[in-house]
Amino acid sequence: MDHDTTIGRAAHICVGAIVKADNNIPAGMKVEAGVVIERGEYK
Repeated sequence: MDHDTTIGRAAHICVGAIVKADNNIPAGMKVEAGVVIERGEYK
């Protein structure tokens, strides 16, 4: 996980997932291993 990223309540990010900078992961979202969330994809 990169800088300037906020994680919502009960969000789950698996080991091996890549979350790049400037994201706001919504509450309850599950990010599986191997998934890449690009910079600013969730604002």
